[in-house]
Amino acid sequence: MSSRRLVLWRHGQTVWNAENRHQGQIDIPLNDVGVEQARHAAQTLLAMKPTHVIASDLSRALETGRTLADLAGVELTVDERLRETFAGEWQGMTRDEIMAKYPEDYAAWGGDSEIRPGGGETRWEVSERVVEAIETSDRVRVCHCLRCRWSLRCVGIDASYASSDSPRGRHMTAWIVVGLAGALGAMSRHAVDIGLRRWFPKGPSIGILVANLLGSFVLGIVVGVAATRTIDENLRLGVAAGFCGAFTTFSTFAAELVGLVNERNHRMLLQWTAMMVLGGGLAAYAGIVLGRV
Repeated sequence: MSSRRLVLWRHGQTVWNAENRHQGQIDIPLNDVGVEQARHAAQTLLAMKPTHVIASDLSRALETGRTLADLAGVELTVDERLRETFAGEWQGMTRDEIMAKYPEDYAAWGGDSEIRPGGGETRWEVSERVVEAIETSDRVRVCHCLRCRWSLRCVGIDASYASSDSPRGRHMTAWIVVGLAGALGAMSRHAVDIGLRRWFPKGPSIGILVANLLGSFVLGIVVGVAATRTIDENLRLGVAAGFCGAFTTFSTFAAELVGLVNERNHRMLLQWTAMMVLGGGLAAYAGIVLGRV
């Protein structure tokens, strides 16, 4: 029996999200930040190989879902049962305004499934239509996830949760990946430097120059690959920001150049500067060309 997975994906940011304003079922589109969040999250979710994407008919969810559907080349289905909670008079009000005008209802709403926010839907009413919309298949549903997930838990269903505008989990993974890759990059640079100093003990460090050129080449490959195909975001960050960020070093190279200035060795200063600038540029360009292949 094949396993099945349901992923709930919250839409990207809107202007009202940024203003902490209750949207409910008012159709507020994504802002520029939300569009970028949707694009970024879609690249991560693509690794799950979705076969369907289903979104509510509100434009913020629909646009978010279309980003992944287009990227994965799968069908995008619209289901209005996945809409946010209808919140009546609360819709369009900021959180502070709601708390000031309806303090008791707002305080109770978080834990009481029978409260009607602004005279709108109860949590149980929302759960009935959401659960009805859920099919046990490998699908990504773009909705208003906190309500959808609560609804599923009410009937004993657990689901993966991905948020376009709540990046805490994604950022934690990125921090770990970049940190580990950075440690590997720093140790690799040290090994290259130590190894080449045995052969070239005099003058500026050949190892630092080689590390910078190799790092530029690898960065070029990452840029080339990312420009022509989908690349896992954590892999991209790990290689580019983590490994290459620690493997290359402008500060150490600059210190070598300062040493040449102090020694008044202007000829070697120009040679090393040219090798770094021109060599780094050519190495990066070669990497981009290779990455695009």
